[in-house]
Amino acid sequence: MQQISRTSRGQKFLKKLDEDEIKKLDAEQIAAREMEEMQKERKETLQKLKSQEKKVDYLERAKRSEEIPLVLEAIEEKTERAKRLWEQQEAERIRAAIEERNRMMADRERLAKMQEAASGFLERIMVNRKQLYMEKLAGYEAKLEQERSKRLLQRKIRRKIERRLQWERYIIESAEKKRAEEERKRMEEERRRGLSEK
Repeated sequence: MQQISRTSRGQKFLKKLDEDEIKKLDAEQIAAREMEEMQKERKETLQKLKSQEKKVDYLERAKRSEEIPLVLEAIEEKTERAKRLWEQQEAERIRAAIEERNRMMADRERLAKMQEAASGFLERIMVNRKQLYMEKLAGYEAKLEQERSKRLLQRKIRRKIERRLQWERYIIESAEKKRAEEERKRMEEERRRGLSEK
């Protein structure tokens, strides 16, 4: 597209198309449309040349018969030059269109590779992050389980100690009650003995 717009003929052709038409057409379609336009212009040019030939009528103005071949040769040379120029411009336009299309295809392929590489990179990042998260989660759960087991053991030991203290307290209280009872009985016995001796 850029190559076509650099030539005056290409600019003239592009002006005949609106933006929507340009967007819908690819490089090859634009090249085909421009070729049709060039052929149309060539036909019009040839018709104008023929019309000029009739209007000027070089053959009638030729005073001598030897001038007629020269006039015909000049017309033929002019027509041939116009044909060669058109063919040269057409070949250049086609070459530019092919280069533009190849460049666009290369850009598209390069972008596709970049997108594929970016997708792979993103996927690797997500996998690594997931793996790191799972490792941290496993560590946290292991630590939590360890802490839970530790607390259970502590509660078990504490309950055992409490039961031991309660048992010891019971033994001590029982012994105290027994001594108090024995002391009471002894004192009661002594009191009775004292009364009996009187």
